[in-house]
Amino acid sequence: MVDVRTISLRLLVAALLAVATGLTYVVLVRTTTGQAADHQMLSYFDPTFTRASGEVPVPLRIPAPALFVVTLLVVCVIGLSRRVFRRTAVAVALMGVAAGLAQLLKGGLDRPDLAQRIRYTDNSFPSGHVTAAAVCVFALVLVLPPISRWFVAVPGAVWVGAVCVSTMVVDWHRPSDVLAVLGRNRIDP
Repeated sequence: MVDVRTISLRLLVAALLAVATGLTYVVLVRTTTGQAADHQMLSYFDPTFTRASGEVPVPLRIPAPALFVVTLLVVCVIGLSRRVFRRTAVAVALMGVAAGLAQLLKGGLDRPDLAQRIRYTDNSFPSGHVTAAAVCVFALVLVLPPISRWFVAVPGAVWVGAVCVSTMVVDWHRPSDVLAVLGRNRIDP
């Protein structure tokens, strides 16, 4: 049984991460200085090879919806077979809320061109690809036995990092889009 202090601490962490995501949007998307810094950070991820070759980096070759559905099924099979019903429900809810919230934010927030450096002004905050990658890893870790969590968490974190970098290399997302996801998905029941 989880005690009240543990639940309170988790809710506090979730609230702080939500504030961090909001601050990322306000500072890096809604200010001229922030957009200039975001653009400067993006310039470190040179898309020249990707554009010249037409190649999509390996982490982005797996369609996010397919990854999401397969992971959802695997989470349900593992969680239900282990009889960790609460963790399974939390993992499934986390996946649904994270994916839904990413799409709502992307559709509801705007990205003005304040620094006059972005190629287009459609909002890409937060990254759906990074959201899918991160939430899939977190959901799997939630339903796995404690002894095997590191075997998914460590390579999963490396893979999420590769997705983050790949989305910037192909110029699909800016650093602010990636930072928003990484702060929002860190909650463990």
